[in-house]
Amino acid sequence: MREWTASLVCLALVVSLGIGARLMAGSIWRSFIEYRSPYLLRASAPAGPRLADRVVLVTVDGLRLDTSRGLSFLNQLRARGADGAARVGLPSLSSPGRAALATGAWAEVHAVTSNFAKRRIEQDSIFSLARGAGLRNLAAGSHFWQRSFAPWLDAFLAAPDEPKEPDPAQVREFQQAECAGVLGFLRDAGVAGAGAGHLARFDLLAIDLLAGDAASHDFGSRSPLALEIYALEDGCLSQILPLVVLSSTVVMVEADHGHVDRGGHGGDEPEVLHVPLVMAGGPVRSGVSFQAEQVDVAPTICALLGLPLPATGQGRILLEALRLDEPTAAALRRAQDQQKARFAGLRAGILGAAPADAQSRARTGRDRPAFLIGAALVGLLAWLFAGLRGRRQRLAVLAALVVFWLTYALLFRLLGLAYSLTAVNKEAYLNSFFLRDMLAGAIALLFAAFSAGMICSGHLQVATSRATGAQPSRDRKGASPTPYLRAGGRSWGRSLTVAARLGAAVSLLVSVVLGILVLSAWWLDGLWTRAWLPNLRLGFMVYMNLLVMYAVCFAAWLAPLAAWLGGWISKQ
Repeated sequence: MREWTASLVCLALVVSLGIGARLMAGSIWRSFIEYRSPYLLRASAPAGPRLADRVVLVTVDGLRLDTSRGLSFLNQLRARGADGAARVGLPSLSSPGRAALATGAWAEVHAVTSNFAKRRIEQDSIFSLARGAGLRNLAAGSHFWQRSFAPWLDAFLAAPDEPKEPDPAQVREFQQAECAGVLGFLRDAGVAGAGAGHLARFDLLAIDLLAGDAASHDFGSRSPLALEIYALEDGCLSQILPLVVLSSTVVMVEADHGHVDRGGHGGDEPEVLHVPLVMAGGPVRSGVSFQAEQVDVAPTICALLGLPLPATGQGRILLEALRLDEPTAAALRRAQDQQKARFAGLRAGILGAAPADAQSRARTGRDRPAFLIGAALVGLLAWLFAGLRGRRQRLAVLAALVVFWLTYALLFRLLGLAYSLTAVNKEAYLNSFFLRDMLAGAIALLFAAFSAGMICSGHLQVATSRATGAQPSRDRKGASPTPYLRAGGRSWGRSLTVAARLGAAVSLLVSVVLGILVLSAWWLDGLWTRAWLPNLRLGFMVYMNLLVMYAVCFAAWLAPLAAWLGGWISKQ
């Protein structure tokens, strides 16, 4: 009875850890998805004189840097202007990327941490600053522009709905409808027509081309269809720009993110993080190559339009790409330095220190709870091993832990899992992705318990024989042909008792080790989104480990049966 009690206590602890892991995972996820930025500051004086009459910002959704090198019209713009390569931020998703382009800030500042964030951006943006200066703003494409900046848009055209099925014909139709819609919108909005008066009716125009992203997700970013769609979008761009470009117009063509070959994005893979940034027209220098970051676009646009720099901006003006006299360049540098100093003061007030010092201080604040939780987990391990009988059982449980991780790693790869959002090709697949992770954890646990039962099968037979007072029968070679589970009623009970102890012990050991890994990541980097984003790859790994702990608390009730089955099969 005492052994069954110990097994039930182990299983109860596993369930408690699993439920706690599920609650913790939900809290971490909500803190990330529902994050509200504390960084609020308003711009002050304009950066300098107006350098361009208008700016056209074109976002080619999902366009990789290497793919962009094969687009003929974009290459013509490169030849006429400046050829840049930009690094996008994390997570490398569409809404965070567009928010960075418009605000000049990363996700911890503009608070759009995912595509699930559907609220107005409160920080300074190119649209709010332009409207404050009395300029006219237009946007066409993703609903993100209207959702985030509606009060500052004079006109907006939503892109057609993306195809719901991975059908090449539907993707081509989507691209054609998208291009025709933008061309019609520009004419209807009065930005093209018979005279210069019509042409002057906007100062800032943002355009999205989305079909390439849809093709990349469904067919792969280097598939023939995706390359065809990007070429068609390049052709569409060659029709759009003549309608809106004057000699004093600056065109900026970039991407919100790239794609890995199979189509996903969201993580930190090189193909995802590096995108084109091509500038042409107005004061843009010709024949210049430069390196930039996504957050550099907004302050550069503000400088071109003579607007104040975004107060919470983290980027810089791309002065190396502009043809400026020294007094103008010096004035822009001074304005940029003043803006950076104001933002640094705001951030220091929120964090209580410089960012690195604030993170170090936060880690120090986690020392005591991490120590207490860690001591409790180590105490659980000591209690667990003290309750196991004999060296054989302890070794079996430790071996089962190795089997668990090897099995989980194999299933992890076979099921297409990875510690990166890029592995989730579409948001609609997110739940199935996490369910596969939980399934891999549950199967790995049962196989680990099965292995522990196989290792302890001979030991269990001896224990069974002692419980019944009988010696196991042997054949002429000295082997026992009768499985230990067939030695009688008492042997059945005894074998099930030992199997229950093994299964429960393996489950608790796996849960505790996963808990220690989560605890270590929490102490090292923090897991909740508060004033800055934790390491997203580490955070994603922790989230998946927490889901495995939750899956283990269900599979643990089958682990004793798996251990029993392992012992039975090993004696056949």
